[in-house]
Amino acid sequence: MRAEWYDEESGEWFHTISNNWIYIGADIYQRDYSKIGKTTVGPNIRHTSSQGPGFYIYTAYNIMNGDVSIIEKAILNYLDSMLPHPRASHVSTGSISECFWVNPYHVVGLVEHFIETNYPSSVTYESVQCGAMSRYQCPDNIYNRYNPRFNYIWPTDRSSIDVPNLNMSASQYFTGNQVEYETCLEDVDGGSIFLDHDTGMEMYRDSDGNVY
Repeated sequence: MRAEWYDEESGEWFHTISNNWIYIGADIYQRDYSKIGKTTVGPNIRHTSSQGPGFYIYTAYNIMNGDVSIIEKAILNYLDSMLPHPRASHVSTGSISECFWVNPYHVVGLVEHFIETNYPSSVTYESVQCGAMSRYQCPDNIYNRYNPRFNYIWPTDRSSIDVPNLNMSASQYFTGNQVEYETCLEDVDGGSIFLDHDTGMEMYRDSDGNVY
């Protein structure tokens, strides 16, 4: 099932979403920090923290079917069993938080595996990129800081870390936001020839948005 589609008449992408999301939060100042959370009103309600200004949404999964609270609890229990370090505790109360001292890039792999294995019908899947699970993802240049293959050097002085302004709003949270569905190949006669990634076919879109 695909959560995004292109409307040829209007020339716009549209997105089918629910208000229920599971998200993985990260901290721009810390490599080994992840937070698992849920929201029933959209990720934009959760993407800031007055106690931690470096917090942001790393990835998020739109839950189309099932109880988001049950899924969140199951994910937390799964991570408890898989990760080498226990969850962080709240200093003021001693209660267990939803935070782990683990790189969020690693947590993404575990969470997606768990959802696909146990709640596959709760999320949508892309029809491109080999049917990968559809998700919201922060920009690639931020996402890949946490990917060990890119060898990003984390400064010891936090004040010297390059801190972006993601300028996020509610409308920017949708699954498949980092997926390229087509590639423009050439501008021709006021329109363009493009490669459709779903079909592998070259197509032409004229200036009125008609596709041939």
